Amino acid sequence: MEERLARLEGVVEELSRRLEEGLASVNRRIDDLRGDVNHRLEDLRNDIDHRLQAVDKRIGGLRWEVRL
Repeated sequence: MEERLARLEGVVEELSRRLEEGLASVNRRIDDLRGDVNHRLEDLRNDIDHRLQAVDKRIGGLRWEVRL
């Protein structure tokens, strides 16, 4: 009986270790994905900003044409 209990405790410890390793791996992947998403969002913000600046310049140019 004690031998069986000792084996079960070993199994539980091994499963706990594997679970902790798996959770650590998932957390690392989540952090990687979060970084990827943040980088992509920054790229999109920059792209939008550049496009808005181009539109502002074009509108400014049109205003000058209308004044002339």
